[in-house]
Amino acid sequence: LRDVRAVAEVGILKGSGVAIWSELWPKAVVHGFDINLVNINGNMAFLKGRGAFANGNLRLHEFDQFAPVLAPATTAERFSVVIDDGFHSDATVERTWEAFRPVETFRGALSRI
Repeated sequence: LRDVRAVAEVGILKGSGVAIWSELWPKAVVHGFDINLVNINGNMAFLKGRGAFANGNLRLHEFDQFAPVLAPATTAERFSVVIDDGFHSDATVERTWEAFRPVETFRGALSRI
């Protein structure tokens, strides 16, 4: 996983996960997806105050796991890593998998937390 260029995390809440991925893969673009970005936006000053996202590699997107559609700007990306830490139901995991499968570099890369 050294050549990771794009990471996606679904269900970012306050952003600690995407902050970790941003530091772990500083050359990758880290995409955070959530149904509501209020929590991470409210926590962004705290995260940045502790050095998160200093490399400017974070992109945030609204994403509903019950009706998942990736924005056109996102579908140009090829994700090496996709983490699903969202709603935690079989139905939403399957829908999320289907939404991301066409833009994954490695088949089977979805991790359900």
